[in-house]
Amino acid sequence: MSEPGYDVLVTGSRLGKYEILAKLGEGGMGEVWRARDEQLHRNVALKVLPPEFARDPSRRARFEQEARALAALNHPNIVAVYEFGEENGRVYLVSELVEGESLRSLLDRGRVTTRRATEIASQIADAMAGAHSAGIIHRDLKPENIMLTASAGAVKVLDFGLAKQTLAGNSDATLTMGAATQPGTVMGTVGYMSPEQVRGANTDHRSDIFSFGVILYELLTGSRAFQAASQVETMNAILHADPPDPADADAVPPALLTIARRCLEKNPEQRFQSAADLAFALRSISGTATFSGAQAPLRTQSAPRPRQRWIWATTAVIGAATLFAAGFYFRDRTLHREPPQFQRLTFRRGLVRNARFSPDGHSVVYTAWWDGAKSHTFLAIPGDPESRDLNLPEESKVLAVSSNSEVAFLEPPFSPDDNSGTLARGSLSGGQMRPQLDGVTDADWSPDGSSLAVERIVDGKARLEYPIGKVIYTSAGKSPYFAIRISPDNRRIAYATYASSGSRVGIGVIDLPDGKPRILGVVSGQTVRIDAAALSWSPDSSEIWFRSFDPDEGGSLYAIDLKGHKRLVHRFPGYANIFDISRDGRVLLRTESTELGILAKGPSDKAERDLSILESGILAGISDDGSMIAASVTGEAGGQKGSIYTRKLDGSAPVRVGDGHAFVLSPDGRWISGYTVVDGTNRQFRLVPTGSGEERAMNIPGLTLAVPLGWVGDEQYIVVGWEKGKDYLKSWRCFFWDARSNVLRPVCPEGIPDQDMFVSPDHKWLLSQIPGGGRFALYPIDGGEPKPVPGLDPKKEYTTGWRSDSQSIYVMANTAPQPEFIVDSLNVFTGKREPFMEVHPSRPVAEVEYLRLTPDGRAYAYNYNVRLSDLYVASGLK
Repeated sequence: MSEPGYDVLVTGSRLGKYEILAKLGEGGMGEVWRARDEQLHRNVALKVLPPEFARDPSRRARFEQEARALAALNHPNIVAVYEFGEENGRVYLVSELVEGESLRSLLDRGRVTTRRATEIASQIADAMAGAHSAGIIHRDLKPENIMLTASAGAVKVLDFGLAKQTLAGNSDATLTMGAATQPGTVMGTVGYMSPEQVRGANTDHRSDIFSFGVILYELLTGSRAFQAASQVETMNAILHADPPDPADADAVPPALLTIARRCLEKNPEQRFQSAADLAFALRSISGTATFSGAQAPLRTQSAPRPRQRWIWATTAVIGAATLFAAGFYFRDRTLHREPPQFQRLTFRRGLVRNARFSPDGHSVVYTAWWDGAKSHTFLAIPGDPESRDLNLPEESKVLAVSSNSEVAFLEPPFSPDDNSGTLARGSLSGGQMRPQLDGVTDADWSPDGSSLAVERIVDGKARLEYPIGKVIYTSAGKSPYFAIRISPDNRRIAYATYASSGSRVGIGVIDLPDGKPRILGVVSGQTVRIDAAALSWSPDSSEIWFRSFDPDEGGSLYAIDLKGHKRLVHRFPGYANIFDISRDGRVLLRTESTELGILAKGPSDKAERDLSILESGILAGISDDGSMIAASVTGEAGGQKGSIYTRKLDGSAPVRVGDGHAFVLSPDGRWISGYTVVDGTNRQFRLVPTGSGEERAMNIPGLTLAVPLGWVGDEQYIVVGWEKGKDYLKSWRCFFWDARSNVLRPVCPEGIPDQDMFVSPDHKWLLSQIPGGGRFALYPIDGGEPKPVPGLDPKKEYTTGWRSDSQSIYVMANTAPQPEFIVDSLNVFTGKREPFMEVHPSRPVAEVEYLRLTPDGRAYAYNYNVRLSDLYVASGLK
């Protein structure tokens, strides 16, 4: 019953400018309604303080405190407040309406994957960091107060009804809370309260960190950290007991469990001391649990294109799970040193391309792809979650920022051969951007901001000029140097390059003004890519800092001095990359994680399905009838040997069919060609059945290596490999092999590239590039002269398989991975080309790759890749 003078809120009634739509819930601090803002045409959440509470000064004070606390925050992971008002004695708060589900609902369905747990936890920590930086403590963090948006699964922290706002510099002081926050008052939710809350003692932001630890533990293990038969027993456990070890300890990464247990220390002094450090730690750890992209080739050559992955043996790089505990916090505490401090600068979903400190050494200029859009260049100011767009040309990339606030950036279009573009200059304060030089791959400003050093491509050779126009070095080929940086004392230029061995990475310097390059040291002992190299000089010009180029040390930051002495600066769990060092020694760096998934559409589907398999399913193929895909799972989820899975396109659960790594799925969906690694390096190739049956070894007499890539009959295959005793770099070729009669004969000449090889549905033709590459040809499987394929240029495009008529193939542009596919149909005999289809992913992704279509074109599957990164400024790295 309503009180006199109050209208009952029902669907269709009004409160201020809001139309009441439906009741969402009710709690101790009021009713929550879905409402419609008729002026701005949006749905909102409207919380109304009950009339009997509105007249209670203490309750109203707490309600107003919630409004002020939320209104003071501007954070993507905290629900936004739009308005606080009163009408006819009824007090209300209007906030963002979050469509989705609570974290409690998600947890009630069972334990989530490690990747998802880390994503959710990182965003909760971000929200805490934003609130704590404004002096606001939540004090009632629990899964019920955390929402996951329906559109992207992003975290939104709700219900600051118990929020406490602290005076700057005094964690024990409160504002406008009166007796409700005094010592001796127990506030919070049993099971998620900190020990100090249970005791009714003073609390500060570290109480939230304890509650966060309870949530993280539950995310990782699927069980509550503190749960007993009664509330009293639960509170006693919070005070005196440790959470039990996980029932399935092997399924929980030790490094993440270490973070959770540190959050759950009874003594606040032994917990993380800031939510910002906690968020950084989680994101660093998350990089160790994701598909890394590091690949071990069957034969050494340049880095593979995405479509080559069937022939490139994919391995996951898993860092030691305890590196975080040993090398991040506990080590520093043992040595009685203050641990490094990390401040997050970016709060959007996407990938940072490059970044530099501005001349003030405080704000940061960076280029990033955000939210699936084209890249823009932004200015980030620490403490402000919103970066300002500098309105530079789309897809341009910042290269350097001068001491005079002038920006050097690279404008598209970029060359597909060497990624060079047009060097342009402009001011941070605005004005016209001035194109200056074509064919530039990298640039850096002199310390006084008066001139630029550039590397540019001229007549097929890389040339280093400093200043522009003065050539100080010319190479024999393109782009030998990466990440050129001028020292603060203007005496040297640092660079990364491939060392004399051809594949290892060296760090070197060019002494000025004579321009003589010298390698300071080889810093990688294996084949790696350095096109994303990043270096920076120490402020005193005595050292060059660089991130490790070894895949298994992606989170290590090193320094090398001018005598070639290398030292470890810091080991980050996960993947980190350095961009810049300020004059006072603060380090600008990027953390990165990668999500690899699978999207597919079946013959009768009207929309795509997400068929991702665990955390890193790498597509191997789709059956001809479009009913099944095969994939490899690597990394932590795949186990030490890797795992091979199948999954139906109807969305049913994936099925693990064996150990190892998958290459190709047979047309009938019965077999998967794959391999396992034996004794650490040797690959054992075999056929794995997708249903009943026994595995078949692929030990072919006379061949050193045999990888099945096509089926031409019962136990008859096209395999790729090389003959024993020959140079595998020059002898790679395809063979026909009849396993029953053990007949083996070549189908194509030696020296073909190990990519884009497909058997026609009628089993008559093998499509492959000719030896040395450059053109495609059709090789008759029964023998005979090859036929050139007209209208297909492997430098510009590639094929993803045959059509069912055995006359045409699917062709796609050979460009950098894009968030869409455009597929043509090409007749391999006449060269006639027709548009076939466009594929636009059904979810936001950064890249799509490795498309596979059925011969009739009615079904397809592909991998999508979401690379996510954040910028941080680190203080205290020595």
